[in-house]
Amino acid sequence: MTAQARGMIGIPLADHRSPRDAFERLIAPSSPVRILLLHGPMQGAGKTRLLDHCFAKLAAGVDYVRIDLKDPPHPADELLQVAWLKMGDSLARLAQARRDQASPLVQVMNNRMIGMNTISVEYSPDAETDRARLVEAFFEDALAFKRPFLIAIDSHDYGSKAAKDWIKGLLLPRAALLNAIRVVIAGRTVPDLSGKWSACCGPVQILSPVTDPSDWKLLINEMGRRVDSADPDGALAAVCSCVSNAEQLMNWIELKLPHAMQLT
Repeated sequence: MTAQARGMIGIPLADHRSPRDAFERLIAPSSPVRILLLHGPMQGAGKTRLLDHCFAKLAAGVDYVRIDLKDPPHPADELLQVAWLKMGDSLARLAQARRDQASPLVQVMNNRMIGMNTISVEYSPDAETDRARLVEAFFEDALAFKRPFLIAIDSHDYGSKAAKDWIKGLLLPRAALLNAIRVVIAGRTVPDLSGKWSACCGPVQILSPVTDPSDWKLLINEMGRRVDSADPDGALAAVCSCVSNAEQLMNWIELKLPHAMQLT
C-alpha cells in the first residue's frame, strides 16, 4: 500500500484532486500563493472532509490553527488562544501585549518620588481594542516565522458580520503581506475577490458533490471495502445516481459495505 493510500484511508476522500493540489501548493515554503478559497455552494460537497483529509497529511512540523465559524467565539480570539498554546515560546510580542493588558502601567517622567517611575492605573477594558492590539502583536511575531503558519477557517457562511469583516478587512490583507502566513477559507460562501490581498489568492476552488462512480470505486478499494453484489459496478452507479451528498455516500461505505476480506 502506498503512503498516499494510507493517508487517504486515515481521512477518506473521493476525488477533489484540484483543491488537494492547491492545498499542497499553498503550504509550500516558497509558494507565492498565501490564500486559498474553497467554495462549496451545495450542501454535502465535502468541504469539511476535504479539510480533514488535507490536515491529516500535513507534515509534522507545520503549525496551524483551525477555526469553525459555527462555534460562537470570534475567530481572532480562537486564533490567539490556539497560537499561544502551540507557539507561546516564540511569540514574544504577543506575550508582552498580554502582560500589558493584564497589568497596565504608565511611565512617569521626572518623578520626585525616589524609586518610583511607574504607577498602576485602573481602566475600563475595551474588548475590540484589546483584541486588535493582540492580533497586531501576533502578526508582528509572524514576521520572524521560519516556516508556514496555516490558518484555516471553515463554515464561512455561518460567520457573523463582525467575523466576516475581520477576515476580509484584516486577516486576508495581513496574509498578503506576511511570507509565512497561509489562510484557507471554506464554506458555502467565501469572501469575494476584491482588494490587494486577492493578488496573493490562488484560483477559487469550486467544490461540487462527487457523483462519478469510478471515483468512489477507487476510494472503496483504497479503504479495503467491497460492494457485495453480483454487479458491483452497477450497484455503485445506482447508489451514486440517487445520493449526491458526499457525507451520505461516505456513511453508506463505512456502515454498509463489508471489508474486502470479510465473508458474508
